[in-house]
Amino acid sequence: GMGIGRTAVIVSSQSKLKVDHTDSVFSKDEVEEGKEDESNGLLLLTGGTIFLSELEVSAQRNGSQLFQKLARELRPLSKSLAELLHHEEKIIDLLCAYLLTPRGFVIGSASPVRGPSEEFNAYKKRMSDKAPHGYIVNVATNDVLHLLGVLAREIRHEIYPFLHGRILPRIIDDMLNSPTTTLGHGSNSKEADENQTVPLDVNHIESAFRTLSYFFKYNADQLVYNNSIGNASRNEGGRQVLGDADILRKYYGKTICHKRDIIRRLACESFAPLLRKCLDKGLKRHLSRTIKALASSIADMNLLEEDHVSRKESIQVVGKCVEIPLQTTNTMRKARDDAIDGVSSLLFEIARSAPGRVHSKKGRLVARAVVDCMTSFCSSSRSEEANDDDKEGIKTLGLEKSKADVVYGVASQFLYKLRGHVVRGTREEVIVVTSSFIDVLDEIHRSLTSATSIFAESPSSRLVEHVLGNIIDLVSETISFQNGRLVHDGKIHRGDGEADRITASLQTLLGDSVFPKAGVKLQNQILNYMCSAWKANPSHLSFTSRLEKFFPSIVSPNSKGTSSHTGSTSGLNPALVLARNLLPHLPKKVASSTLIPALLSAAASSVQNIEDSDASVVLLHTIATTTWPTDDSGNDEEIDIDDSDVNALFSSEAAEFCPVIHPNIRRTLFEICLSNSMKIFSSNRNKSTPSSCEEALFRIGYASRCIPFLVCIECSNIDADSEDDDSGTETSKYTEDQLIRVFKWYGSILKNLDAVLTSRTETIDKNQDIYVTQSLLLESFSKSAIECHNRTFSSTILSSLKKALAKATSAASSLAFLHPKSLWAMRGAAAIVKALDIIDPGVKINDKSNEMFHTLASNLAESNHFMRMYTLEILDSFPKRPFVTDHADIDLADDLEEEPSYRPKPTGKGSKSTGDSNNLSFSGSCDIISLLKGVESTPVTLANERKLTTQLSRVEVYARTGKLPIAYAESTTLHMLGLLHVKFAPVWPAAVRVIVALSHAQEGPVWPCIEVALTKSMQRPLHNIATPKDSTGIIDISSKKAAENTIIYDHHVRCFSWEASRGKNHVIFTSSDKERNGQVSRHVEADDLTRFESVWSIMENAPHLTSTKSKVVVPMFFNFMLSQYYIFHSDDPDSRELNLVEILGEFRCEEWPREELGRKALQKKLEIFLKTFAAVKGPQQLFKHRTLLQMFVSFLSNPDSKLANLALSCVLRYKLPYLTPYAEHVQPMLQKEGLREALTKFDLSEESELVDISHRLDLIPIVTRILFGRFLSRGNGAKSSKDPPAARRAAILSFFSGLGERNGEINYFIYMMVRAFIPLEMNMVIHGPTMPREHLEKMIESSGCISSNALLKVPIKRQEGFLNLLYDVIVQIGYGMKHFVPNIMNLLLALCEQTEDAFIVNKNQSVENKDLYGDESTAVDRDDYSRIGRVRSLCFLRLSQMLSKFSFSIDFIKFGKRLWNSMTSSVIALPNTVVNAENPPSLLQLIETVASQRELIPLLQESDNAVIAMFKCIEGTTRSKVIGCIMRAIDGLLTDGGSFVDGDSVTVKAHSLGQKLILKHIHLLISQFTKRLTSDSKAANLDDDVATPNGADKVHKRNPTDGLQLNILCRVSELLVSASEVEDENIETMERLCSLLVPSLKFDSHPNHLYVMRTVSSLIPKISDNAAISHYYSLSKLLGPNKAASGMTSNEARTIISSAITGIGSRGIGSNLNRVATAVVELNAASTAYVNEHDFDRMLPVLNGLGASNDSEGSWFDLSKARSGSECKDSMSSIAGPRVLLPLMFTCFHLLYDSDGVISRASSKALKAIVSTCLDQIQSSKEEQENSSHNAWLKFIESTFMPCLKVGIMAKNLPARRSFVLLVSHVSKLFKGFQSVHLYGDLECLIREDDPDQDFFLNVTHVQLHRRARAFTKLRKLILS
Repeated sequence: GMGIGRTAVIVSSQSKLKVDHTDSVFSKDEVEEGKEDESNGLLLLTGGTIFLSELEVSAQRNGSQLFQKLARELRPLSKSLAELLHHEEKIIDLLCAYLLTPRGFVIGSASPVRGPSEEFNAYKKRMSDKAPHGYIVNVATNDVLHLLGVLAREIRHEIYPFLHGRILPRIIDDMLNSPTTTLGHGSNSKEADENQTVPLDVNHIESAFRTLSYFFKYNADQLVYNNSIGNASRNEGGRQVLGDADILRKYYGKTICHKRDIIRRLACESFAPLLRKCLDKGLKRHLSRTIKALASSIADMNLLEEDHVSRKESIQVVGKCVEIPLQTTNTMRKARDDAIDGVSSLLFEIARSAPGRVHSKKGRLVARAVVDCMTSFCSSSRSEEANDDDKEGIKTLGLEKSKADVVYGVASQFLYKLRGHVVRGTREEVIVVTSSFIDVLDEIHRSLTSATSIFAESPSSRLVEHVLGNIIDLVSETISFQNGRLVHDGKIHRGDGEADRITASLQTLLGDSVFPKAGVKLQNQILNYMCSAWKANPSHLSFTSRLEKFFPSIVSPNSKGTSSHTGSTSGLNPALVLARNLLPHLPKKVASSTLIPALLSAAASSVQNIEDSDASVVLLHTIATTTWPTDDSGNDEEIDIDDSDVNALFSSEAAEFCPVIHPNIRRTLFEICLSNSMKIFSSNRNKSTPSSCEEALFRIGYASRCIPFLVCIECSNIDADSEDDDSGTETSKYTEDQLIRVFKWYGSILKNLDAVLTSRTETIDKNQDIYVTQSLLLESFSKSAIECHNRTFSSTILSSLKKALAKATSAASSLAFLHPKSLWAMRGAAAIVKALDIIDPGVKINDKSNEMFHTLASNLAESNHFMRMYTLEILDSFPKRPFVTDHADIDLADDLEEEPSYRPKPTGKGSKSTGDSNNLSFSGSCDIISLLKGVESTPVTLANERKLTTQLSRVEVYARTGKLPIAYAESTTLHMLGLLHVKFAPVWPAAVRVIVALSHAQEGPVWPCIEVALTKSMQRPLHNIATPKDSTGIIDISSKKAAENTIIYDHHVRCFSWEASRGKNHVIFTSSDKERNGQVSRHVEADDLTRFESVWSIMENAPHLTSTKSKVVVPMFFNFMLSQYYIFHSDDPDSRELNLVEILGEFRCEEWPREELGRKALQKKLEIFLKTFAAVKGPQQLFKHRTLLQMFVSFLSNPDSKLANLALSCVLRYKLPYLTPYAEHVQPMLQKEGLREALTKFDLSEESELVDISHRLDLIPIVTRILFGRFLSRGNGAKSSKDPPAARRAAILSFFSGLGERNGEINYFIYMMVRAFIPLEMNMVIHGPTMPREHLEKMIESSGCISSNALLKVPIKRQEGFLNLLYDVIVQIGYGMKHFVPNIMNLLLALCEQTEDAFIVNKNQSVENKDLYGDESTAVDRDDYSRIGRVRSLCFLRLSQMLSKFSFSIDFIKFGKRLWNSMTSSVIALPNTVVNAENPPSLLQLIETVASQRELIPLLQESDNAVIAMFKCIEGTTRSKVIGCIMRAIDGLLTDGGSFVDGDSVTVKAHSLGQKLILKHIHLLISQFTKRLTSDSKAANLDDDVATPNGADKVHKRNPTDGLQLNILCRVSELLVSASEVEDENIETMERLCSLLVPSLKFDSHPNHLYVMRTVSSLIPKISDNAAISHYYSLSKLLGPNKAASGMTSNEARTIISSAITGIGSRGIGSNLNRVATAVVELNAASTAYVNEHDFDRMLPVLNGLGASNDSEGSWFDLSKARSGSECKDSMSSIAGPRVLLPLMFTCFHLLYDSDGVISRASSKALKAIVSTCLDQIQSSKEEQENSSHNAWLKFIESTFMPCLKVGIMAKNLPARRSFVLLVSHVSKLFKGFQSVHLYGDLECLIREDDPDQDFFLNVTHVQLHRRARAFTKLRKLILS
């Protein structure tokens, strides 16, 4: 249980690993620096705890300093499980501290860690003071959370004591609920930026809850069965502990009620698995407490909100789980909704199971807990009802209701989520209801039964009534879910059907004990419940058989009903609920036989006063307009859904199966419709208030929709009345009287409306309300008349009907003439036409056929389908006209070039054609209007596509004959234009073909229609449609009467909206629930661009119209270009080359606002225009054909290849003599993948004879335009494209580079480049497709004169494009553009000046705004600012490119002053731009270019700031590429642009201009180098090859700047040394140089290192004494070995180092240092006679002297002591004594590696002598012997000599290693009595002078193997003994 066994295994594995590692080290016989750390790291990596393993994995993944620091602190604490348990508190403290960073601390830092003896409460108080603004996440947060989860898994329940006190508050409070306050404006701006509130990242949130889930998983028992820390477990001491996990509730307010949805969701998913482990009783108790606590908190908050209390602190009810801040009303509502959503989500997560299923046990338990909370209010309310009358009681009641609403909200959302989960993943037709979900339904029904019984016992309890209504709503929501999917047909896999149970509960609710006693709200809830249940099971017999009897009592008027819609008192509210919610969903026969009679009876019986019967009218209107979906699935292709909905506006379906209605009821219903409307209208006619008349109008219109229904009922009851009533004749007479009265009412109302219309003086638009009402009346009359005509045979009724029909016909005719553009007017007239066709077929609406066609034909081109349909119905009612038999008789004076009419030829000998429609004989009546009507009425579906196109083909056949009557030809053309609005693409080409055929056959009558359509297509679309309120200006919505009858008024508004929106707003019509089955809606239309394309495709397919009507078409095109295209492309230079304003003159159209234009739409329109003109043969006949040609040529440079191809087609139509012969070469240039091949074949060079010389100057501009467009075009985005942009541009520029330079053939291309920068005052108008050479050169030259202010009008994108293009031009064309370099240079400088001005303005504005508004305001938009920066950067790059390319041929010195003035701010800001920059800035590259060219260096003389800024860029953070750029620039200055080699840089050209510039600022340069080389940044590692981390031989790729920095530094040092004047500042600078260079010296003979050594050697004599002495040890060490190797072997390098030491020693004349320096030179002397040989004559005397006794001259002791009388400066005393011997000692150690035995033996002897000298000098002074720690000789041998000795033992050179081992023996023998562990005196026991064969050191260095083995054997025995 404690993991002891696992720990033992871990320890054993560690021991084994350690032994193996040790063996490997001894076998390799090498020791490297850092090896011990590596071995420790390897040991830790394979540690024995999971926590440690995951820590190492995380450390490899997260390399941040913060996490690495944490890993270093955790590793020693977690090597084993025992250590992990022992240090768990410290580990948890560390993890919690590193989890978050206090807001305001340095980013990347951790929180302070609790001290070892610090109490946790004191630590919490300290942290609250340090982090008042909360915490933020850091780079280690995710990994720390992961480690916390691993720790929980590792130590399991041992972590529980720290869970609630430290870990969970840290994660939940500090991380997930950190305070949102930020620092004020008075704080530091940097701190303010860091403390901005940033939403927590989703990854951090997921990691946090993943960690919480681990805590809950491994501490489940403690959390479930312990309410607090330390409590007993389940059954301790015989006491049962409830497993309710109550301790978790304190975290709910900050997790499941959080404001972020993802936190709530993840919190619920984390808590739910833990709560499922609770006992059933405990879980129910837990959930009940949670829900009630939430209800209490929100109820208290609502109470404060009602009292308008606003405070900043939060509501916190003691013991409750929710805290909701009170700041604003919206915040409180949002917090309330979040809390309810969170608790409901928690319930759902507990109750859910696999997808489609509910948890078998917990689902029912959760549902029971919820419904018990709801019903608990019922039981508690009985004792509280007595106090309801007083204020306190009312307040308490309101509080309890608020709580009940919260519980209902939780239950509703919980069930909503559960229902979605149950049906998720199943098809809609599949019923998936598990038994577990049925258990949930059982609990809901149980609560419903309980609440119903309580309400029956105490019906006066308002709280019980409220709760009962909430429970009913829950049941209703469940039943109505997905149209009753969960309770469909009552099949829920159990014995008793769900429908029966629902019916039983409804019987109880609708019975006498509940429904009559319920309030209005509860009654509505019960009725909604019934409607939902019945709609879910419309055919179930239980509903009809059991609930039918309740209809009369439900709908009967009562005193409690208050209409929620009208605001007036009415008892018909239940009836309205049933009429709206239930009636349309019942089977028609069931509804007609049961519900409709009851509703009609209620409507009639509620009428007390005819004048106040609005509620009855509303109910009657609802019944009358009810429709049922038809089951016509087999004829979907024949039935138009939208037409059916619109035609159902006046419906009498409800009366179809209606039983006998009592005459008194029928009489009353007629009275409220007829008498009331008539009285209101009559009484309001004489009133002066317009609103009164308007009220009468919309009441009449509303009632008119009820009359056809009543007429249908009256006609249906004629026979029934005769049979049932004894006085059948009287009843029949009554029915006749009623119907006659109806028709008289129609006539009277229509007459009165005409009178009102005549008396008004307003315009037609102001009378819209009248003709809308007229139209409703006409259609109502039509429906009523047709119904009477079909079902009544009474002559009296028919006579009255025909009289009314005559009046209606007259009214319809007048309406059609007065309001031909009104939808309602056309609908009313079409309704009368339909009635006439049925009742009196011979009568027409009027006899003015021609006038009607002339008036209504334009409606056929409207976008609204119903306008076209109603118009065709009216026009089709007139007699059909015959085909024109003699076309020559028609006067077509407008068409002067008319072609002969088309006459079909017969195919046989007088026989009739059977197959070819063109051969039919067209004579007699023309039925094309009927054909058009059939096309319009055909449903628009894919299934009907062939039918529609066939019908249109028949129309096309009619059109080609040329025999159509003029009115029919116009109507057909207009209707085809109207069909272009239909949103169905197959219709458009067919309609266009019809119009084209008509234009060929009958151009005269057709063209005006086409012209109108073209003109409309060019107009701006009307996006803003006026609302009815804005349009009428008459209806007073605020009037009292309108406010009381909102439903009636709303009906009028909806009718009027359909009219005002031109049919787009169709809310007045019933929306069909039937699926559209692919039908295109009649209420939608094609977009404006599609309409434009379709209309202009007529001109494309009828080019003869473009030719003959070019005076109309061409100005339209010009207007499009001027008012649309060039408005959007305002920066297009082509607009300045054309003079369209002067050409159009007074025909110029209004300009479109730019925001209404779109790039793609304009491109499409231009493409359509070009297609139109490309179809014209012989464009010279067109109006303004020269201007058109110029425009087509300009389009050749469009980047869109499709437009350029069309433009080329238009140009080729002109058959230009200089273009047509080369068309086959030019056209392939516009192909997507044929450009390079075309350029290869089309040779335009001067040597080629492919192009005629006389054609070159005219042809090249056209070719240039084409290629310039291809140059600017983009690729297709595919990686495998065969036409990549880079290759295409290279091919184009290569083509241009072959053009001749002498004749200015390249000029046009340069002009195309720079024309956007030609000043506005220059006239760019071109007359023709080409431009004269003189004018062209003038334009190019003027581009260089543009000012920075004028550049502000050139778009930034175009400036960027020019600069990008210039790069390729310079690279490819090169010297071909030499003539234009000055102009382009001026242009580039103007661009630089523009950016300079912009930055200065932005800086000034930023300062002003900062003073006014603080840091919140910015002067320039970030996007614009970044674009300006890109332009500036590109300018610098292009300047650099230009200067580099043309420096030898162009004198750029004259641009120097302007150049630096244009980039002043950029130069100043340059050092800041290189900080951590990966690549060098563009300005730095420009400076490098100037410094690298001898001819350009004088430019730097114009600006010292440039050189200073470049030197300041040398920083520790500067990256390698940037520093390389700087080094190359300095190198250019040192070498005068590379005109001489490095060695001559000082001697030959010491006074060159570049070196003078460096000398002028050399102190700054050295200072910057000092900063860089002394920086801790990795970038300061200048010249080393970077080894791999594991110390292997593999090296990284060498940095390009390696060696260059040191080389530059050395050369700068030489330049400084060579300066004639020696000043104190120069000396200090040289000292800094030495401090930089000496540490970089290495044991290497690389040329760069030799250069550094020589530089140091030259600097040493010039610096001060103290500075020189400080480098003594570093230089001396270079003469010794390098680790286990020999060290520096180059004689040249050793000679240089010796000379440097001599430079130090020469400062003390006659001193011991000077003598040592001389000895060092002699000891490192090289032979002058032999290569790579020592000068033995100079070396051996010195070595022999060192190996002699102390009294001898030249011995160690002799050289270490100063001679009397010598001049020694005070500064030299710092290296007196044995320290002065360092270079000699290191040299002797180096010589031990020498292959010459004489040298190595002499060196060994000398080193033994120094050991003896040290011993003698240590023993010579008793004081020093007593206090040996202060003896200089002892320190020398311990700290200097012995480390070299220990390193030498590891040497791979065997002779050298033997010497080092024997030296160790010598040291241990001499210092055997010393206590110092560094002198190895304890090894003296291994020395046997008496018996050399037993001496360990002699044996271990012996050449024989067995002697070495004997040595180790003796050593082992000695250690064991």
